[in-house]
Parts: sequence; structure tokens; C-alpha cells
Amino acid sequence: MNKFYKTLVVLLLVSGVTFAQSTKNLKEYALRDANIVSAATLKYDFETIFKYTLPSVIDMMGGKEKGIELIESTFDKMK
Repeated sequence: MNKFYKTLVVLLLVSGVTFAQSTKNLKEYALRDANIVSAATLKYDFETIFKYTLPSVIDMMGGKEKGIELIESTFDKMK
């Protein structure tokens, strides 16, 4: 039994470290993508913004072309 508990503890530690690593990578990717979209927004680079937009959101906007038109008109109104 003693060997079983040692093995269990080792497995739990390894899985915890693996989970922490993958969570860290996800946060890094999310931050990278957010920085890219933020910079693209400031440059009015709507093509890049749509590369990082969920396809379901693009579909709700009526497709890529209509979505870009919508965003452009919104930005023009904000000026």
C-alpha cells in the first residue's frame, strides 16, 4: 500500500505541474492575441481584427464583408 500512495502523490504532482504549464501558455497566447488585436484596432486594420474574431461572431454580423462595413461605420461615427 505504501508504494501505491507514493505513486499516487507523484502522479498528482506531475498532473498539477502540467496543468499549470498549459494554463500559463494559454494566458501567454491570449495576451499575445489581445496585443495584436489592440494594435490592429488603433491602425484601423480590420482584416487583422477579423483573423482573431470568432467565426460565430462573424456569422452573426452577416459575414466578413458586412462585418468590416459595420465596424468601419462604427469607427467613423466615433470620430
